[in-house]
Amino acid sequence: MLPNCPKACKQCGGAVQSASQCKCEGSLPVDAAGNVILQGLVGERSIIPCSCKPTISSSCQCVAIQSCCDVAPTIINQVNPRTGAAPISNFIIDATDRQNSKCSDILSICCDKVCPTTKPKPPTTIRPTAAGRSRNCGIRNAVGDRVTIINFEDNQAQVGEFPWMVAVLDKTNKYIAGASLVHSRAVLTAAHKVHEQVAGNLLARIGDWDLGNENEQTPLQNINVERIVLHKDFNRPTLINDVALLILQRDADLSNTVMPICLPQPHHNFVGSECIVTGWGKDVFGTSGKYQQILKKVSVPAVSNSECQNMLRRTHLGPTFKLDRTFNCAGGKGEDACTGDGGSPLVCQNPDNKNEYVQMGVVAWGIGCGKIGNPGVYGSIPATVDWINQNIPKQLANEFDVRGLMG
Repeated sequence: MLPNCPKACKQCGGAVQSASQCKCEGSLPVDAAGNVILQGLVGERSIIPCSCKPTISSSCQCVAIQSCCDVAPTIINQVNPRTGAAPISNFIIDATDRQNSKCSDILSICCDKVCPTTKPKPPTTIRPTAAGRSRNCGIRNAVGDRVTIINFEDNQAQVGEFPWMVAVLDKTNKYIAGASLVHSRAVLTAAHKVHEQVAGNLLARIGDWDLGNENEQTPLQNINVERIVLHKDFNRPTLINDVALLILQRDADLSNTVMPICLPQPHHNFVGSECIVTGWGKDVFGTSGKYQQILKKVSVPAVSNSECQNMLRRTHLGPTFKLDRTFNCAGGKGEDACTGDGGSPLVCQNPDNKNEYVQMGVVAWGIGCGKIGNPGVYGSIPATVDWINQNIPKQLANEFDVRGLMG
């Protein structure tokens, strides 16, 4: 049975509301009243195998939104975090707009009027200081860089939202770990993700967002790893001191979408803060989980070590479990990092400067993923920051000192 087209279009829930705007393709399951049966829920929104689609001009082409003369940037009512004054002007893409469903790249739209070909504007390069950092660190692009995507349904990050995010890959492009840029030539990750790796087989992919698309608006940077530096007291069985530095063969080009994360002071305490963990890891624990193509973000509350220890003692770890001081915790309310996120950064607002984020931890381990009452456990950056700050200049022949540039 083929449902009435206007009724089916309304069931689809999009902008298409009339028969003149849609065409029916094939049949969908309907109930006794002729209503289309919606299938598959994600949160409170429906994923609909929509047979009633908008009529798309046969002449439209899939192009990057900046190349389409049908649209113009929108002024977003948010202060630019870098200037502190000027409003942000971004192109807007609706992730649920089925007009663009023929385009495989979410950053492309189906465009009737393509602008004359122009050379893409290169990203603004930020000159690093002698210490290998830009003059800013930890600046989040909360509404995205040049493009804002609305109606995301699964915690996806905006384009360029977390400019310190790094994917560690091997030379076959296999995903190894998440990581963060802490210096133009140094990446921070979890020691347990790289302790068996060979530096010459690894590269750091910097400035990426969609791992399945290498043609993003800002070119990504693939930089070979020169050395792997494990924390001197890293313990593989217990994951104590689970941090490592990857020294790169060259400096990353810093820009609005490639920027180091700020490092904390050893005394910084984030308990009670709402923090963010980002990564391309699995969506659920176990064999059914799938790695993510687009970077995801999850907000998690920072938990004190004593509370975390007590919560973990109620798991199979038992009542004598002791949480080492080189760990810290966040989550326990149903949101969490998961398998494959190891090494990814946990960041919180700088208690001394709310416009900056500082790194609290690297994803280390947990009991399952996202279980209520089970916080995620992270390698503590406040507990290991002195080692980090001592070893970056040491590995780069004492060319500079990063101590004065901590968040």
